[in-house]
Amino acid sequence: MSDDLELFDEAKEEFPGKEDLKDRLVAIWVTGRHGTRQASAPGAKPYVWYETVTLVLDDGPNWDGYKIVDGEKREMLVPSVAAEGPQTLSGFQYAMGGLTKRLEQRVNISNPMPPVGKEVKDAPKSFRPMLGRINSRRNSQAGFNASWSIATPTDADKATANKFADLIRKIGADLESGAQAFDASDEDAFE
Repeated sequence: MSDDLELFDEAKEEFPGKEDLKDRLVAIWVTGRHGTRQASAPGAKPYVWYETVTLVLDDGPNWDGYKIVDGEKREMLVPSVAAEGPQTLSGFQYAMGGLTKRLEQRVNISNPMPPVGKEVKDAPKSFRPMLGRINSRRNSQAGFNASWSIATPTDADKATANKFADLIRKIGADLESGAQAFDASDEDAFE
């Protein structure tokens, strides 16, 4: 048996999350797939999530390659745009209340809060992305996690996004061509 480690990549336990996008400019397309999950904290209510394709367009104003998760400094899982170019996150799910309300408006919703554990595939209303900067702020209720959402893009943010106009158009067109094949009557296709 040889020790040829070029045959495989090792699996990682972590995957990108909202902390990897904090203060970064993103373009977000909804796929139409969404559902409801039960939060793990005792007495917590179910929450809604939306699947997206998220294009990371910059590193944000304070990039150092690290994020803070549960008070611990960890390496970013979404690489630097300055070093490696724009990063596409396919199948990226958002469950942040402020953002899911905005994403919900971008989908022809058949059921805004499906039963816990049930996923729904609805058609997107548009194949244009929502542009903004992922942000967070301290929760007004003591002891609760920070509130996460997306900020309205500035003129400088729009100029940054325009540098990637061809890529943005391509992702939208790719999603639209795949979505046109979607048949809402075929519910079993998404089970």
